[in-house]
Amino acid sequence: MEVKKQYIIKRETGMILPHYSENGCLYSRVFEGTESFLVEKKPLELIDFSTAYYGHCLKGALAAARKALGNIDMPPVKISGILGMYWFPCSSPKKNDCVWLNIEHIIDFEAVGRRTVKVTMKHGHSIELEMSFRRFIRKYHHALSYKSIMEQRAKENGSLLLLAEEGFQVVKDPSTIHYKIKKNRKRK
Repeated sequence: MEVKKQYIIKRETGMILPHYSENGCLYSRVFEGTESFLVEKKPLELIDFSTAYYGHCLKGALAAARKALGNIDMPPVKISGILGMYWFPCSSPKKNDCVWLNIEHIIDFEAVGRRTVKVTMKHGHSIELEMSFRRFIRKYHHALSYKSIMEQRAKENGSLLLLAEEGFQVVKDPSTIHYKIKKNRKRK
């Protein structure tokens, strides 16, 4: 099996599982498209590293999710809003057995036992998780809600560059620390 030293989560990355190497080191098993390989980072380190790559920090991403959704345990993480990459942990991210899922790759899920959920992913992957169906649905819906909230905020606050018909001209007064402000005339 291929082992990579570094890896950045991409849109085609669907899930990350914990995997102990032969020498007992915790690695990440990454599922990208139809491929699977190991990365020499713990799953939480890989999430943190990728979040930083896209211009955030994991601590800030978790705080933002809690701000949007309320003070929930184990909130989803926006790896990259522009790329639509929202992930959620299936258990405590601090635990070595935590599985991370990309909500965009989840096709279906079903209870297959009292405490087991089978999740079907893009590219023919599936995984059985030891958690109640109700808990999985709650985590999944938190991630979907968070994505929806963030996309709505981006739409509301998006800007479009237009030529101003009127506005202000701001010029620094060389003799003071102040600026002179004049209203521009309307273009004809």
